[in-house]
Amino acid sequence: MAAAPTQIEAELYYLIARFLQSGPCNKSAQVLVQELEEHQLIPRRLDWEGKEHRRSFEDLTVRVHYGMGLLLQPSTEADPQNYL
Repeated sequence: MAAAPTQIEAELYYLIARFLQSGPCNKSAQVLVQELEEHQLIPRRLDWEGKEHRRSFEDLTVRVHYGMGLLLQPSTEADPQNYL
């Protein structure tokens, strides 16, 4: 059995799957996503008590997309250009 992927490897798998989804290789993306979920290569989430839980590729995608929006929001709100 292969060793668990590092954080960087898990993130790379995610980025590859998202890249494949955005182009003409949708079938390849579907197979990769299935294997990521089957082999539990998607980073687990932590609840408010610090307990780990499995999550789906779709859940991770929604959280990452939502999280990126939150990261960008304060920087645009703090832009001095918005107050001129």
